[in-house]
Amino acid sequence: VFNDNILYEKESDFHTIKVIENEVGRFLHYADTYQAGFINTEFYKGNLPYINYFLIAYLINQNVKNILLIGLGSGKIVNDFEKLFKNLKTFDVVDLEENIPEIAKEFFNFKESKHFNFILQDGITYLNNCKKKYDLIITDVANNDGIDLRFLSPEYFSSIKKALKKDGIFISNMCASPDFENPKNIFFNEFFPIYKQNFKYNLTFKGDYSDKVY
Repeated sequence: VFNDNILYEKESDFHTIKVIENEVGRFLHYADTYQAGFINTEFYKGNLPYINYFLIAYLINQNVKNILLIGLGSGKIVNDFEKLFKNLKTFDVVDLEENIPEIAKEFFNFKESKHFNFILQDGITYLNNCKKKYDLIITDVANNDGIDLRFLSPEYFSSIKKALKKDGIFISNMCASPDFENPKNIFFNEFFPIYKQNFKYNLTFKGDYSDKVY
């Protein structure tokens, strides 16, 4: 239980959007879920730690030119990748919330660049109709119940693979417990085999270590 100070609040077609500041940091908040933000404590300062793992893509391929991100959040990952990838041409971001880019700029220090292209659309719809090929695709979407099952369907993975270049990288937040070996870890035990069925090479990382890894 935190002492939340509401800095911004707006009703959209999908959520009650809030920007909240408390003793832990500043966060984007949808309905009952913390979506993105920055932690500011004596133990850790920075973006939500699990997002640090996304940057491992740079170690795999430093020549990424085209990126697709589904879910803008605070915009931090966009600005981080723009600093890393020197040959970047386009950074397409798909989000359902039309207010998110302005919120990210006002409250989370997001900076738009010439690479940034915001697409107001459902992520699944965009992928189903996508004709473009990407070096890197990132999906970071969740709601109060975890991941929408549409983002685990055969059609979804087929669309991801169709939009990826042959040597492309796909990153996804699985919203699972980091206790991978626990048989009661339903999300991980049911979802990860789906990824292995669809991709030849798979790496999983435990989000509770991500601040240390970074």
